[in-house]
Amino acid sequence: MSYDKAVFGGRPVEDPYPGRRQVQELTAADLRAHAAWWFPPEDGHMTGPDICTVMPIDAASADATGACEFPDGRFLLHAVFTLADGSTLDGHVSYSPGDPADVESQEPTICCDRGQVPLWHGMIVPDAAFVARMMALLGRPREAVFPVRWRATLHPTSHEIVGEAAGFLVWRGRLDSV
Repeated sequence: MSYDKAVFGGRPVEDPYPGRRQVQELTAADLRAHAAWWFPPEDGHMTGPDICTVMPIDAASADATGACEFPDGRFLLHAVFTLADGSTLDGHVSYSPGDPADVESQEPTICCDRGQVPLWHGMIVPDAAFVARMMALLGRPREAVFPVRWRATLHPTSHEIVGEAAGFLVWRGRLDSV
């Protein structure tokens, strides 16, 4: 039973983490509604945050360019992805103050109607069947998607969070795309 369905004395229990979501459940609409999400630390309870839990945070302090100060912690930020055909899709990138501004830290992910499409895969090279499933989620041929560029709508005051990929990204002793 999920926490929001639990009852105590006939009354639903108030969620101590209102608005929380699992990263893999975030939609483009969630990201447009809240441009910044915070990864709260695990609280040691079965009902509390885990490593995939994010909570929306107020980003009203950002200036007109999207620059703002971020406290220590790990964040998921709304990003706009511009595909090779010029169309745009919403998605997210990760950010932690002090992290390098590289794709490995950003873990760019496109959110489309059919699901999420991660662009970064670490050392695990996605096989042809996985790539075909991801392209089907995007609903476009590969040449309409790649190269893809992204820009976070919020960013630290020191730099923007941007990136580009020629394909699904992996690490093979160096950054490579498949």
